[in-house]
Amino acid sequence: GSPPLGAPWTLLDCTHGGCVKTGAKVIEKVEAHRAMSRVYEGCVYLFQDRQYLVEALDERTRTARCRTNSHRNETTHPKSHESVTELDADPRRGIAAPRRRRVGYANVRCSVGRARVVERVVGMVAKDQYTFEVRRERAYPSPGLLSADFVTDAVWWDLPDEIVRHKITDTGVLARATFGVVNLCVALVPATAMCDARDVQGAVRFLRSDSGDECAGARMYLYDTCPKGVGLAPKAYESLESLWERALKTVSECPCAAGCPSCTQAGGAAGGMAGSEKRASRIILEGLLGKWLKPDNDARADADAAVAGGTGARAEARKREALAATPEEATASERWADSQCKSIDAGVGGENDRERARGSSEHRPSKLSHA
Repeated sequence: GSPPLGAPWTLLDCTHGGCVKTGAKVIEKVEAHRAMSRVYEGCVYLFQDRQYLVEALDERTRTARCRTNSHRNETTHPKSHESVTELDADPRRGIAAPRRRRVGYANVRCSVGRARVVERVVGMVAKDQYTFEVRRERAYPSPGLLSADFVTDAVWWDLPDEIVRHKITDTGVLARATFGVVNLCVALVPATAMCDARDVQGAVRFLRSDSGDECAGARMYLYDTCPKGVGLAPKAYESLESLWERALKTVSECPCAAGCPSCTQAGGAAGGMAGSEKRASRIILEGLLGKWLKPDNDARADADAAVAGGTGARAEARKREALAATPEEATASERWADSQCKSIDAGVGGENDRERARGSSEHRPSKLSHA
């Protein structure tokens, strides 16, 4: 019968034959968790100083067929997409309700709890080993290759409305800048959580307006990359304001013009999505920290308003509304964001449940379990 879906993948060298009986050799067993980020079609696989080019995947037998690589001076990298879904309380599964608190002068609502992470490889890119010039790219058919599906610890927060409505109105700029902020946070978390750089990863969920043609908000996530979680994200939750301060300091002091691996590209989230909107990333961090709401900035804003013939009352009203909210009591925009995420989550969950059901029927009597 077919191997179970949780079984490792077999990397098979078919240079001298199509199967083991005709000369093919088993190179290695690849652990099932995130296997698709290592043996996707078109990737260069390194094993004992030798290079192999993965040509095809057989999901039924969980076999990746490869040959000796003739493109010696290139490296390949997967293009991935992460979907994070925060989980509500479920005593039967031992999932506690998310904890929430208000952070910083802007009173940003932040949450920590359990989340489901679905990682997919949606394409690949091959680069020159020495110049990093892109040689070839490939996109996989939707929805891509399922790399991982697990429950872990996560912390998340929403982008302040002021940024979306008044400061950064271009959707593309907002997306690249938000990923830049997540990259910064991912790169700085290890100093707080005392962990390896790959132990915490980030993701962003963009919320669409009712018409669906523009971005109406964003929710940023930091999550443990280890299934079930080991409590690294909760450590960041306790010091988020300090994390944002250090991120703002980093992006402000970096001498680059538009973003580089020392600032907005540091964490690697979303690859090319981040890094080209350094100024907008700085605006987002200033908004999270409430720099515009602090007394010295209020005085400057009121002076500017007076010169323009205004009173600054509108900004003051917004500040009072934000500061009046409690961790348990969400504002109207936060309630809307929660409802948007729940509706999106239902669609994502249904899609993955259907995929799991198909896989279960194809691989009976194997069982597919998602931690």
